[in-house]
Amino acid sequence: MKKIFLFCVLALAVIPAGISAKAVDSFPILDMDIGMKNSAMAGAFTGIADDSSAVYVNPAGLTQLRQIEINAAYDKWMMDSNFEFLSVGVPAGAGTICGSVIYSDMGVFKGRDESGILTSNDIDAYNLGGALGFGIPVNDFISAGLSLKLMDVSLGNISDFGVFIDAGVLLKYGIFSLGLDASNLEISPDILASGGIRAGLAATLLKLDDHEISADVDAKFFRNYPVSAAVGAEYTALKMISIRAGYKFEPDNSVKSGASGLTAGIGINLSGLTFEYAFESNGDLGFTNMAGIKFAYESNKDKEKKDYEKLQEFMAYQYFREGQSYSDAGDYKSALLKYELVSSLEPEYEGINLAISKAKLMSTGAYDPRKADLLYSDGMGLYEKGEFESAAKKWTEAKKYNPEIRDIDVWIQDAKELSSAKPDMKKGGQFFSEGLKYYNNCDYTDAVETWSKGIDSGAGKKMQQYIDRALIKLKEMREGLEKAKTDISRDASLTEGIKKLRTMADACPTYKDATDILAALRSVIESKSKEYYYKGLDAYAAGNLDAAIVYWKGIEDMDPKSEYSVKVSSDIESARKKIDAVKKMGKQQPEESK
Repeated sequence: MKKIFLFCVLALAVIPAGISAKAVDSFPILDMDIGMKNSAMAGAFTGIADDSSAVYVNPAGLTQLRQIEINAAYDKWMMDSNFEFLSVGVPAGAGTICGSVIYSDMGVFKGRDESGILTSNDIDAYNLGGALGFGIPVNDFISAGLSLKLMDVSLGNISDFGVFIDAGVLLKYGIFSLGLDASNLEISPDILASGGIRAGLAATLLKLDDHEISADVDAKFFRNYPVSAAVGAEYTALKMISIRAGYKFEPDNSVKSGASGLTAGIGINLSGLTFEYAFESNGDLGFTNMAGIKFAYESNKDKEKKDYEKLQEFMAYQYFREGQSYSDAGDYKSALLKYELVSSLEPEYEGINLAISKAKLMSTGAYDPRKADLLYSDGMGLYEKGEFESAAKKWTEAKKYNPEIRDIDVWIQDAKELSSAKPDMKKGGQFFSEGLKYYNNCDYTDAVETWSKGIDSGAGKKMQQYIDRALIKLKEMREGLEKAKTDISRDASLTEGIKKLRTMADACPTYKDATDILAALRSVIESKSKEYYYKGLDAYAAGNLDAAIVYWKGIEDMDPKSEYSVKVSSDIESARKKIDAVKKMGKQQPEESK
């Protein structure tokens, strides 16, 4: 994966050296805006690249294909010329592979001899080529891709064949995405295309449940052609109708006059089958029209796997909620049974290991959070005095009564290590105690500053380990906050962002950044909880349990104590019974088949 990414970066770094070189362009077809969405948005597509035509524009964008996609188009050019395009993208492992074929027919020309006199021979002119590309994610923000292009150009008995490579990267952060593509790197000797750099900056300007607006600004730096730019936008309503438009900023526009450079198009999505249309104005030369279809296919095996995973997730979610209900009612043995079922279905279910540990303690009567708090406080007092061995014993005992104490394992381990290597607490002891209070209140910045003063005052260098730990905590908190901010800026990940903020606020009640954002989002959380509650009911009434699960789980993620979360707890009881019935039927089928 890293090698692919490094190759793309290297290609993007070395290609500018050849941009200014002038040479004969044997394959001008490679400079076209290939693809329906790409054409309708005037070629402003490098930063979006979200369909299989990305194999010609920015192969890194292929990673955005989550299903098998078939994309075909027919473009009627001037006079009797035309262009045809077919591509197929298939998710493969961590990435996506895509194959494509393009063909353009320039019509038939009358033959002439060396003197320019007409002959009886007609000459066919056409282009035939294809591409094979692969895109793969490097991390959560960066994707890389490569594509191999093959092209044959024929004019009567004369033909040229070329092999080229595209290398692209796509960087996504928040609502923005940046695409870079080194286009048409020549492999064939003595065969040249108009290679260069494509760059595009895209942004999702609006994203609601039923409406989305995105835009892209592209620039092309190709040899043999002046620098050009394009801007394009797309508005999608009800996830069904997409309206697109764009404009090309090219020197030729003034020559062609009129509305040259203007493009537009529309896409209508009907259950995975999309009908698309695009046109481009060439000023006085008229319009070119393109029509196509795009089909997204999900195999029965993939669908069954996805449905099964959703069923597993729903069952785990239900059992966890039931376990919480039993725990709240004081029936800890039943709660433990439910939690163990969750663990068997989803071993990585968030918080399940801690819930099991707590339920085990509660079922034996050993759970006593008040006693645990007293022991923890006593341990902290001993720790501040430098009595580390006694502190470790207090904390170990506190953990027996409540394993949920924040960072308890870290403190125990730390105290054990320091019991045999005590820092000089006489010098800077006041700084140590003060910094520890800041640390426990999640005020890591002041903790670092205070402990640094302790070191300067002559305290043992061992205090540096506290500074290092606080810096790690501070980094984790800041990165988590930034990730949460990014999530809440997008409707699709709003609940995930709120969940992250709530986790931070629960872990550190004094962490103002998280609590302040949650307070500012209070009206949004209430509105979304209400919306998800009724959408979940509608989905449940329609028999779509999967959709209902998603909506209801979103309510709990945003605010598990809201009135709608309480309502959901009772509303989904019937859904749980249905799922249990489905599960029993699944167990009976193998026996029946025998």
